[in-house]
Amino acid sequence: MDIREEIMQQVSGIYTKVVAIATDACSAVMEIIQTIFKDQAIVTELKQICDGVKTGLKTAEFEIPSFTFPLTDLVVPSIKISLEKLQEFSLPSTLIDLPEFIILQYYTVPPVRIEYDDIRQGLLDLLNFIANYERPSVDDIFGDLRIIYLPDISAITLPEISLPEISFPEIPKYSLEHKLSDLQIPEFTLPAVPSEVMIPCFGKLYGEVMVTIPIFNMRTTMEFLNSTESAETPQFTGHITSHGSSEYDILKYTLDSTARLAIPKMSRVIVAETLKITHSILAFDHQSSVSLYGFSAQAVAKSNMKITIASLTANILNNAFFALEDGMSANIKTEYTDKVRIPALSWNSDHSYTNEVTLKQDGLKILLTMTEEAKGHISVQDDSDDFTAKSISTIIITPTTATLTISTDGEVISTDVECGSLKFKQKINAEGVALKYFDFNAHIEGNYDSGENYVLIASGKANLREMKVEMKAAYDTKFTGLLSGTFSSSSNILVQPFEMILDFQNKANTKLSFKDPLTAKIDLQNDYALILNTDMQKLSTVAIARFNQYKYSHNFTAANNGDEAGIYAGVNEEANLEFLTVPFSIPPIEFETLIIIFNTPEISNINLYEHTRLKHLLTNFDQAIDVDAKIVYQKSKAAPIIDLGLINIHPLGDLISEVSFKSSIFSLNANAGIYGKDNPVIRFGAITASEFEGLKSKLEGTSSLSTKSGLKVANSLLLENRHIEGTHESTVTINTDNFEVALSATTTAKINLPILTAKANHQFTADNKAHPKADLTFKTEYTFDFPIIKLVGKGNAENILKGEGTHTFISAETLIKGTIDGTFLDSGIVKGAINYDESIYLNGNSLRYALKTVADGNLNYGNLKIVFDVDEHLSVETAMERVYAMLKFSSKNEANIGGFNTKGDHTGQATVDLDLLKSLVAVMKIHLSQPSTFGDLRISEMVLAELSVSKQKIDYTSKIISPVYTTGVAAKLDGSTPFYKTVLKATATSPVVFLRYNFDSFMNTTMENGVLVVGANAVLTLGDFTMDFSNVFRMGDPSHTMNVDITSPAFTDVNFLYAAQSDGVSASVSTPTTGHLGFQLQGKIPSEINARIYSRYASGPGDDVEILIIRAVPKGNEKVLLVSYNLLATRDMGEGLIERLQDIPSCVQGFAEKYGIDDAINRLFNIVQKIENILRVDRSSYSGHSELSKLFRSVVVTYQKTIQVLLDAAINFLRETKYKLPGMDEATLPEICIKIRFIFAEMLEKLANNQEIYFSTLMENFSTVEMTFSSGKVMTVAEVQENVKSTLRSHLAMIAGVMKQAEGLDVFLEKLGQTLQEMVDKAQEFVESIKSDILETVVAHLNTFYNKLLQTLDELTTAFAIFVLLPISIFYSNILTSLDELFNANNGIQQIEFPLPFFQ
Repeated sequence: MDIREEIMQQVSGIYTKVVAIATDACSAVMEIIQTIFKDQAIVTELKQICDGVKTGLKTAEFEIPSFTFPLTDLVVPSIKISLEKLQEFSLPSTLIDLPEFIILQYYTVPPVRIEYDDIRQGLLDLLNFIANYERPSVDDIFGDLRIIYLPDISAITLPEISLPEISFPEIPKYSLEHKLSDLQIPEFTLPAVPSEVMIPCFGKLYGEVMVTIPIFNMRTTMEFLNSTESAETPQFTGHITSHGSSEYDILKYTLDSTARLAIPKMSRVIVAETLKITHSILAFDHQSSVSLYGFSAQAVAKSNMKITIASLTANILNNAFFALEDGMSANIKTEYTDKVRIPALSWNSDHSYTNEVTLKQDGLKILLTMTEEAKGHISVQDDSDDFTAKSISTIIITPTTATLTISTDGEVISTDVECGSLKFKQKINAEGVALKYFDFNAHIEGNYDSGENYVLIASGKANLREMKVEMKAAYDTKFTGLLSGTFSSSSNILVQPFEMILDFQNKANTKLSFKDPLTAKIDLQNDYALILNTDMQKLSTVAIARFNQYKYSHNFTAANNGDEAGIYAGVNEEANLEFLTVPFSIPPIEFETLIIIFNTPEISNINLYEHTRLKHLLTNFDQAIDVDAKIVYQKSKAAPIIDLGLINIHPLGDLISEVSFKSSIFSLNANAGIYGKDNPVIRFGAITASEFEGLKSKLEGTSSLSTKSGLKVANSLLLENRHIEGTHESTVTINTDNFEVALSATTTAKINLPILTAKANHQFTADNKAHPKADLTFKTEYTFDFPIIKLVGKGNAENILKGEGTHTFISAETLIKGTIDGTFLDSGIVKGAINYDESIYLNGNSLRYALKTVADGNLNYGNLKIVFDVDEHLSVETAMERVYAMLKFSSKNEANIGGFNTKGDHTGQATVDLDLLKSLVAVMKIHLSQPSTFGDLRISEMVLAELSVSKQKIDYTSKIISPVYTTGVAAKLDGSTPFYKTVLKATATSPVVFLRYNFDSFMNTTMENGVLVVGANAVLTLGDFTMDFSNVFRMGDPSHTMNVDITSPAFTDVNFLYAAQSDGVSASVSTPTTGHLGFQLQGKIPSEINARIYSRYASGPGDDVEILIIRAVPKGNEKVLLVSYNLLATRDMGEGLIERLQDIPSCVQGFAEKYGIDDAINRLFNIVQKIENILRVDRSSYSGHSELSKLFRSVVVTYQKTIQVLLDAAINFLRETKYKLPGMDEATLPEICIKIRFIFAEMLEKLANNQEIYFSTLMENFSTVEMTFSSGKVMTVAEVQENVKSTLRSHLAMIAGVMKQAEGLDVFLEKLGQTLQEMVDKAQEFVESIKSDILETVVAHLNTFYNKLLQTLDELTTAFAIFVLLPISIFYSNILTSLDELFNANNGIQQIEFPLPFFQ
């Protein structure tokens, strides 16, 4: 058979199978849908969708667009295939017929023509080769191959899998309103074939080192990643971050370094790096970048260093810039500032120095500018020096310049004799030949009489033939005075084709001299170097700072050559801490507030080395810290993977990093590497050494990737320390043939601390060989011992998690167990246990879920007791049409805290049985009992629900009982559509009468003559108030009737009636004493409206008295609205209201007497009456006394008697009024206060006897520190602490005794009244004994004024009654008399007509 026919038959057969499978799938789906939805309309629409899918598979068309083959100019024409005409499609006679095309615009491929017979012959030759091939033996292939190394296994942990609750919602009935739109098969078009070549590139390398010890924590991360964001701009970034934390500031540090290599648009190279170090003494921040573009280059660097110690603050800022592009430019700026403060020596100094060098080449012109500025101030006691210096130098070089020499001599004399004079010299020499070379040198020198001097030497050379520029500059200065020393700065610049060298050095050596033999030496150095050529690129910086015995230095280098590329950094610090052994004192300090000024005592003999226990930590006063770090990429020497000419792609090399930290207390050596020669391997390790055993540790880790037999990732980790150790091994294996995955992990850990010991084991396994499954186990055991509270005990915990599943089921279960058993404060008990078991099983037909929780706890110490237990069970079972759930809960608790006691018992049970679309049965019972010192609290609830298509029933019952309130609720719904009956009852009792009530109601629905009728009745009883409510609704011919009866013996009875129909509304309200008031409205249209308001007197309940009538009446050819109203009726209602107002006070009085309010009102009236009697006393009895005595009796004695009335009322209220509080018998307020005082007194006594618990043992370290008080007495901290405890103990005992013996508030008020009476009596005796004619004359006028004032107040009261109230009553009587004529006219009936413009 022809090969073309065979291919077409195979394609046709595949297409036929695809159509058949799709047709069968649609038919199977339609059968399921038909079964579920039966005859709903959605079935027809879904069938139409399936038919559309079948038709689309038979008639679909797709087109392969024309495209150009990648890396060539070969154009492949478009092809269009129609599935409907697949049988008519035929292959060309020639299999491959390629025209001539060009690859990469370089190589021309001649035309190629391949026939089908050529393919057939090639296949026959291949089969013949396979049939005749002789396979060598296994031994010949593998020989003596042996596995000599099996990699370790490491940790991969999977997160805990939590399956949510699964429920099957009810399938809604399909609505005809929501039709499915016709399924449209979109046009099928293959995507365009890309014409570019994608080559995979390097991704990300990451390493992390963590060290945790009792006094020091360190975390270092290293990362190198491909951070490319655009294919045109490759970018690689490296990060090194290290952070050390400790309770000792000297061990805290932060190091953060970043390096970035970018190639924007594949046309230039950018290298950037940053370094930031933060320490309590030092802060360093460095940034630099280098950019290369063709023959152009640019370099930028910025460094900032800050040194902070007790007496010195220094800051160094350096900026450097270099650019080479159509010229050359460079800028270097260094800024230095420092502040020195030594109060003990009265030494203050401030310095600042700025150095800026700018180099710029524009064509053949070079401009060099250097600016320097220095400022300073030094004062020691009465001596001080101030200086300011500024220098600007400019050099211009052009090819036309031959030689230039400048020499200047001069002298400056200061008016200040101490400053002396200045002599300076300046020499500049330049030599050049046009288009060949140019040389120059300069010498500037200055000398002071005091011995200070400065020298600036600069030289430069430009060789045009070699295109080489070289420049050198050096500046040295010497200064004297309080601050003496030298400062030097030098720079060296070399630029030539394919090479650039920059070298800058700054150095200062100074000495501070005082009148005393004390001196301070300060040294500073800051160097930068940059080398760029075709063989090497290197950037380095060095900084050194020294203050006497304190020394700091750091260096940073970034280098790249043919063998490796790396970043190197180092920090060194030296200090002498012997000053900590010198005792010091804190003088007394005065604090002033708004209300008080107090002074703190002088504290002396403070020795930080002794008191803070540094003597156990610092065995040597000379402390040094060395930090070294590097990250190096060793390039591979293997042949390039891809050779693209110049920007080659080599195999991955090795990435190695090392970190070293050394101090007199602690040292750390850490390393990490990524090795990629054969199989990628990551190794890291860290070792710490110290004279303290707790700081010695070892960390090792390995991670490897193997691809020999499948894919295997193995990890291992080892940690060794005196207090903590652990191991971790895990593996991940993937079989690339069948994609079977297996995971395993094992982790062990041990903790050994003075207060805690623990062992833990964690294991995890998972695979998908037979079916996916995973097992996880975690176990731990621990002991604890906290001496400060004598807490001793042990415990354990275990967690097991299992899960497995297939395409038919999923199951998971978890188990958590834990116990704790301990004691505290010798006799205290701490115990507890928990057992948690949860499981779930799910398959295609059902779901089973179970949960069991059992827990208990016990905390007991003396009278303190807290005990509880919990037992909870939950189970859920579901099937396709059935759900059953059950919950059981029980808990008991007991607590005794201080004077509070409680013991509770809580139980609950609930079941739910759901038969989908048939019935629902739910039962819930809850019982809570919690009696306590404050009374008994109980809650019980029961809910029963039975719902089905034929019947619905719901019962709810609730006995909430509390010391101040007890309530019960019962609700029930029973029936079936449309006949329902609902009952709601509620009662409440309470010692407070206002809170008592009783509520009884029901509602039912019935059918009368085919019409739904809803009726409701309710009765509410609340104290002296009873309301009876009835309500009826009819739905057919709409109507509503309502009747409300209110019965209140204390006030009055009220009846309210309301009825509404489609043609009218009526309402009325009536009382037995006032009569009846009604309202009626009839008429469906305005022209038939008829409304009235009427009343019935209590004396004539059968007679209607019209008040207001509104009706539509004919008048000629139109209708008018006639309104009639009765003025006599409204007058009678007003007079009746006034009469009833007289009865309101008596009703209120009766209400107050019933509920005990009258007693308080009578007490208030009695107080007011007594005070009024005191103020209205007959002053004629004062005759025979002196004027001063009369004034004293009228004012002071009257005031004392008024106060005594208030005090007596308060005393009687306190002694006679009783209260009922939870947990106490009924008692008066003084009796309750006595009980509360005794409770607090007992608490204070316990606090006084247990002071040792509240005093920290940390104070023992400062027991020898002395404190000098304002009186001159000197005491140690231990003596002060003992005195404080003794004083506090005695004061607490005294307060407790006073609280026990203190008298009540009533006794206090009684004694206060007696004391006030005695004071007034004594004062009156003194006043009676005074004899003075002048005083008598003055006081006589005061007595006259006071008596007239009282008389005026009485007259004003009488005048108000005569001149205000009486005229108002007369005016009201006259008004009523005048209105009688209006009321009596036409029997009081008045009528008004209104036009009715619309009527029907």
